[in-house]
Amino acid sequence: MSLTVQETRTDELFGDIHTLPDEAYVQTSRDRVLTAEHLGVSPDFLSGKSALDAGTGGRGRALQGLFRLGSRDIVALDLSETNIRNARRHNTGLGSSVTYRTGNLLDLPFEAERFDFIHCSGVAHHTADPAKAVSEMFRCLKPGGKLYLSLYGTGGLLYSCAAFGRWIGQRIPYSAARWVGLRTVGGAVTSNLLDYVYVPYQFHYTESTATELLQEAGYACIERLPQPARLGDGWWDRLLKPSTYDPNTVVGRMMVGSGWIVLMAGKPR
Repeated sequence: MSLTVQETRTDELFGDIHTLPDEAYVQTSRDRVLTAEHLGVSPDFLSGKSALDAGTGGRGRALQGLFRLGSRDIVALDLSETNIRNARRHNTGLGSSVTYRTGNLLDLPFEAERFDFIHCSGVAHHTADPAKAVSEMFRCLKPGGKLYLSLYGTGGLLYSCAAFGRWIGQRIPYSAARWVGLRTVGGAVTSNLLDYVYVPYQFHYTESTATELLQEAGYACIERLPQPARLGDGWWDRLLKPSTYDPNTVVGRMMVGSGWIVLMAGKPR
């Protein structure tokens, strides 16, 4: 798989930062990601169905959620070979239900109409072409299949601070920021901060532009889901993580503008 310079930097960044959170934090996030309650579906929603975790990350946090929902044909895909090795190591309990692949979201290595469900959380907005990414996922969905997509919102205090952080990141070496973060705020927070500051591509959306992104690719029945459960109980997750805030409230709009945007969409039959 040939990568551009920016994709190589993305590969290396996420291959590193996904190793930083401690296992207790990661397990809490596994327990709270992709619950039937959050998706508004039955507990056996994916029974007998195939699922793709598009951008599984170094711990494969969503894989147990896909398994809990009933899928026994799960593919974990990531740009980073390091992430794939680590995700496999951290999800051995799922056995043969999961296949691990390296691949690029902009050129998915699957035949058309391969999956019933695709989970893509916090990944498409880090590609060079999010529109192509959602189109590739559309191609790989079966008619009647569903996409779960989460994207950075725009506006508000926290996203403005993230933009300022990226400006600072151009002046501070990654290794120095990593060293300081691990010794002051811990692995989980450092992982989040380095993600915002050092990733090469970072696109932000309003709810309407995110919906248009999906509509232009052919998706239908697009709905915005409520904010997901917090991934941890520390000060970062309670106060500074965008997904904590409901953008429909005054405080939420002030803190995160359009918020952490989580959409479910279907491929027409």
